Amino acid sequence: MYYVGRPIMITKNICVEESKANRSMCTFKCVKLKNGYQDCELLNMDGYFVRCVSCDKIDYMVVTLLEGDSNRDVKLTPVKSTARANFPSPSPFDTRVTHKTERMRATINITQFPLNIANARTVHKLQGRTA
Repeated sequence: MYYVGRPIMITKNICVEESKANRSMCTFKCVKLKNGYQDCELLNMDGYFVRCVSCDKIDYMVVTLLEGDSNRDVKLTPVKSTARANFPSPSPFDTRVTHKTERMRATINITQFPLNIANARTVHKLQGRTA
């Protein structure tokens, strides 16, 4: 869940020359929806109303990059990729999923931003950072 000012970390080398690289720190600013989409969906999560939007409806996200000499706003676009995954396929007679449940292999399409929420960071992720 993102909110204005939320600390986030880039998890992929997008453009190293522009400091948009793995482990770069930034804060969330806003999203720009694709043409034809007016607003986000309003969901009730534990009594709080949260505005949500599917990643495939976002044209780009604006983040404030906290790397280099000055903070600057940059646009990040969603990244599409495919992955192979094993999904459980329980029998119709036993719907419990265990380690013995048969699995079917499938290809899935993923649209995501290469970002992690970074309110807390591990020492491993901070290694190699100079600031």
